Amino acid sequence: MRKRNFWMAVAVASWALFAPNPWAGVAHAQVNQVTLLDTTGTTNSAMSGNPRGTGYNANTYTIQMSAGGSYDIQTWTGSAIGASTASSSTYDSYLYLVNPQGQVVASDDDSGGSNGGGTFSSRIQYTVPAGGTGTYTLWVTTYGTGYVVQYRLTIKGPPASGTTPIPAGGIPNVRLTPAPTLLGEAQPILASAQAGAGTALACAEVWTPSESRISAI
Repeated sequence: MRKRNFWMAVAVASWALFAPNPWAGVAHAQVNQVTLLDTTGTTNSAMSGNPRGTGYNANTYTIQMSAGGSYDIQTWTGSAIGASTASSSTYDSYLYLVNPQGQVVASDDDSGGSNGGGTFSSRIQYTVPAGGTGTYTLWVTTYGTGYVVQYRLTIKGPPASGTTPIPAGGIPNVRLTPAPTLLGEAQPILASAQAGAGTALACAEVWTPSESRISAI
């Protein structure tokens, strides 16, 4: 079991709040991605416009993406969600990401399996290019025609603009810069975890120099 050490932190949205910065020299926490969507679904029917082609069942989701932002999109199917694996027609997903201009900018068949999503699950990791801000369409479809696939879909990306409260479960996978060396000693951490203005008290729960979680107090 990991030995957990608790560091008091002040989470701020913008470095501009401090001029000069009284926290210069203390560790900073950087949150690269948060969960934007975590939902479940089933590909029950075919949809027109599916990049996969006609006869392929699908569902669509819209995602507001920002230039320079990195997004991690994944389906979780079959044994990863406790669903049937009797036939690949029930757990073989396929993903397409379409930009605001209607162009397919990314697609994937089976990469989710290497990230724990189950055999034949799909994953897209995409960084939006300069000038690419806008509403994207995600197609959750299937490898074969007529497949009825039950799935969980997760989308992770940069925090949305505006002040966002730290969720009850905290924000996992926080990178501390610089990495802490004295885990047993309490010291302040300036946590740039949210966009927008405002401050919030928080607690950085540090397990190792590279693994921690920011939680609301």
